[in-house]
Amino acid sequence: GAGPAAAAHRQLRGAMNRVSEGNLDPSAKELNIVLGKIVPEAGSASAAEALLAVLLPAAVGDPNVSVLMLGCYAALATAAHVMFGAAFGGAALLHAGRWLSRRLSLAEVSRDATGEDARVA
Repeated sequence: GAGPAAAAHRQLRGAMNRVSEGNLDPSAKELNIVLGKIVPEAGSASAAEALLAVLLPAAVGDPNVSVLMLGCYAALATAAHVMFGAAFGGAALLHAGRWLSRRLSLAEVSRDATGEDARVA
């Protein structure tokens, strides 16, 4: 898509793709800059959803993701909550809960205990 929302999503996805244990500080700064543009324009809830739209798939997309990387993703979510406040953190938790609930429902409907939805849920 086009427009500011699509550009912000691309920036967030790019930043998330560069996250590693060795570059957590630069990644957090980059995410802070992008989210800092989204919050005043679209609000905390939209910014939280934009972050989690790239963070959750990155965190659970690879079944072999390391515990250290999961810690990095958790640290980034926590840093965003601290930087942008309780409304951001609350929206992030609600979005994550809905996302995980949807994955669990899809896993139950498919009755596939080994599929991606079951693994994520």
